[in-house]
Amino acid sequence: PPPQNPPNESPRHNFRQNSPAYRIRELHNHNNNDYNTNLNDVLPDMLLVHGMEDTTVPFTNTAETARIIRACGVTKLHELYLGKTEHQQTVMELMMGGTTLLKIKEWLLRVQKERANAAEQQRQSKQQQPKQQTRMIVQSRL
Repeated sequence: PPPQNPPNESPRHNFRQNSPAYRIRELHNHNNNDYNTNLNDVLPDMLLVHGMEDTTVPFTNTAETARIIRACGVTKLHELYLGKTEHQQTVMELMMGGTTLLKIKEWLLRVQKERANAAEQQRQSKQQQPKQQTRMIVQSRL
């Protein structure tokens, strides 16, 4: 969802058309019509971060964005709501360090570990599958 007060008096439709949630919805609708692609196969893990005391953009906008993305079937979506954190503080902590950056790093490490575990399980599963023997059928001509 677009911010409540667009900067530079830009029309709200510009925010909507550039919103990640609406772009994912557009991709979802396009794929359903043409390609039948699972968005989980083409999109990375995503983390939405929002300060609970943000007065510039209400945290409910992030919750609505998450709802729209999940409605498109995306499951690799995580939300991080930071208590006692305002808009400017969230941005500054991303640049300068602080709780916001620390929480994001923790999330990145957790996702990396989950991916490594999944890859290892897949590798082990392939090793445990019985190897199919190929038989060659020879036909003779008389």
